[in-house]
Amino acid sequence: MPGAEPLFGRRSGPSRAASESGRMRVISIESLSKHYHEPVLVEATHIFPSGSVTFVMGPNGAGKTTLFKCLLGLEGYSGTILFDGLPLRSVRHDVVPILDDTPFYPALSGRRNLDLLLGRRVDPQEADHAWGLGGRVDPRLLDRPVKGYSSGERKRLAICMALVSKARYLLMDEVASGLDLFTMDAVVAAIQLLAPDTTVVASGHQFDFYARVVDHVVALTDGTLRSVDLDDTSAVSLEATFRSLVAPHSG
Repeated sequence: MPGAEPLFGRRSGPSRAASESGRMRVISIESLSKHYHEPVLVEATHIFPSGSVTFVMGPNGAGKTTLFKCLLGLEGYSGTILFDGLPLRSVRHDVVPILDDTPFYPALSGRRNLDLLLGRRVDPQEADHAWGLGGRVDPRLLDRPVKGYSSGERKRLAICMALVSKARYLLMDEVASGLDLFTMDAVVAAIQLLAPDTTVVASGHQFDFYARVVDHVVALTDGTLRSVDLDDTSAVSLEATFRSLVAPHSG
């Protein structure tokens, strides 16, 4: 649908946030609260720094997915969420989510999804290069309907979109879940390419994957966020941190 507002990613012109040179692209949340039948997030406050990858760890049911939905404006909440001091509506074209259910047009090809969701015609060579990052992927898939993609291929398409759009904010919930080794390598390579100019927030339980990219660790327990100081961000260290700081709260 030409002219439609992109769901995420940028149009060909720079957004307000991207056009202001020298700005630190932090995500700040203050007194963030979300209730369903009971509190999930309770006065959570944190600043996610730019140019780095922050890993949010927490047990199942801690509120990680709810946090990401609030960041993306998919859930109502009380409190404040700002992207470099701006509300989501001012920077939404700089934000790319990678979720288990990242929205795509299933009947359209991956290539056509890139065009529509980014609001411009993406150069085929640019798309092919981003899609093929890490190798071991059939380039013809970009020309096939997304409804035939596996979960991993859909996540690869979202990573492709992040690279093509030069995302300034990359929000990844369970990005490594269900990925084969080669797709994991592609995601790691994409994060490493984007991270110097991007605020990356990720969550999941595959500690060996996140150990390859993480700069900062945040624990989500009892509805609040707290920074965890780690000199060692190896998979063994991340798992030990999870067990000592997070697991006791899951019972």
